[in-house]
Amino acid sequence: MGVPRQQAAPESGGVRGGIRRTSAFFRRRRIAFGLVLSGLVLTTTLVAIAWPDSYRVTATVAVEPARLPDDVKPLVESSIQDRIERLCRLTVSDTMLGEIARNCPRLARPRFLHVFEGGASSPQETVREKIAVERRGRGDRTELVLVTVTGEKADETAYVASRLAGVLVALDRDFRVSAASAIYSSTLARTMVDAGPLDGLKRRIEALRTENPLIATSSDAAIRAQLDQETRARDEDQIADAEVAASLPLLADEVRSWNKAVIDEAEIAQRNALAADSARGQGTREADDPRRARLVELQRQLVQALSHWTEQNPEVKRLRLEIKLERARLGEAEPEDEDAPAPLDRRTGLAPRNTADARPAADTTTNQVANRFLVEAPSYKNLREAISRYEAAKSRDAALKARIQTRTTELARLHDQIDKLPERRLELTRLEAERERLEQVVATNRLALERVERAWRLERGDGRDGAATERLSLAGAVLAPDKPIGPDRLWIFLMGLLVSFPIAALAAYVRDAQDRSVHTDEEAARVLDLPVLGVIPRIRGRR
Repeated sequence: MGVPRQQAAPESGGVRGGIRRTSAFFRRRRIAFGLVLSGLVLTTTLVAIAWPDSYRVTATVAVEPARLPDDVKPLVESSIQDRIERLCRLTVSDTMLGEIARNCPRLARPRFLHVFEGGASSPQETVREKIAVERRGRGDRTELVLVTVTGEKADETAYVASRLAGVLVALDRDFRVSAASAIYSSTLARTMVDAGPLDGLKRRIEALRTENPLIATSSDAAIRAQLDQETRARDEDQIADAEVAASLPLLADEVRSWNKAVIDEAEIAQRNALAADSARGQGTREADDPRRARLVELQRQLVQALSHWTEQNPEVKRLRLEIKLERARLGEAEPEDEDAPAPLDRRTGLAPRNTADARPAADTTTNQVANRFLVEAPSYKNLREAISRYEAAKSRDAALKARIQTRTTELARLHDQIDKLPERRLELTRLEAERERLEQVVATNRLALERVERAWRLERGDGRDGAATERLSLAGAVLAPDKPIGPDRLWIFLMGLLVSFPIAALAAYVRDAQDRSVHTDEEAARVLDLPVLGVIPRIRGRR
């Protein structure tokens, strides 16, 4: 059983005594000290070995200044400095971090000793703790955006940093393109809205000029000259029509006269043919009868005379008298009405015809002589010429009447246009002024549309010759690091070792303070308050 320790008198020796006591303490408690120290060193070694590597990747996004020609202005009026903070917040939004946590589960895993640190509880918060978005620049102007990601895998960390930088650039581009597209669409719609009334106005002006061609004539004298010209042309046509109309009855009489002559010749030819047939049947020939030949000749002369003169002409009367005498000598009876031609349906060898057509029908064998005479007779040719002149005169009369009607209508239209000319000119002046105003508006809108379209292409990245608006862009490729940034295992081991010695000494002291047994001669002298006469050393070996 241990005895209670009493306070011993302080020993002399100072530092040497303290060293001796410390040495005695460690000799006495070397097992406890060694066990605690060995455990702590082993724990420190295991922690240093098991601590995972850490990789850090930084993606740099630069703010590129605008490079625009002098005649092009950016469509997006807000500067990138005004929206870069909001873009950075959108880059590390919960939606984006959730996507990264699903694609990179190791990055969303809590860090080593996370339980003791009291860190984030959700994967999004864990990923957010490993991402840092920092803006750098001079003064209030941001020139660089650094996206730093820390993780346990090099390729995963590089992917996340590159992804976030690309999202930041894409958000800026989408904002610029959407704003520019809205402005371009509104400008295009405004241009189309202004161009629609202009096209309708041009059609109205063209219709007005087509309706009243006199609008284009600025001089009243020219208008009067045109009106006088149309009036004179109509008067000339009316005079010509009157002349033609006056000649139509004369031509009709001429046709009727020649028609009567042809009918008479046909009748004479018919009688001669019948007489010849009769003489042939009696065995005589017409050529052997001089009186009949004389009668035929007189009848031919009478027909020709009637074609030129009337019945009151002395020559016609003489011929009729001689014909009557010759008929009496030949013993032929006088026809009942020699002057009136037989009805058309009783004229053998002649087809029914109107007044203007005296063409015979030459299809019968009996009347071949009469038909041949009608075709070859001079009177028949004169009849055809007279009919042609009559038909030509009628056609010309109809054409003149139609032209007079057209010119009369045109003159009425000209008078109507002249009456409405001041009103139409005033309307045309107003429409042309409105057209010029709309043309200026449309031209201005088209120029604005061209500038807006060019700026829109620049916002989309289609600019040529290096032209571009202010924007965000990756400063370089994001590469996976070759070496981790931590942990420093030697430092962890040394710090663990440094902490292990006091802990082991404290554990040995506690063990020693709880021990009540006597181990040294000093303790025995102090406990028993008796001097020490001798010390029996421990003999190793056999007891």
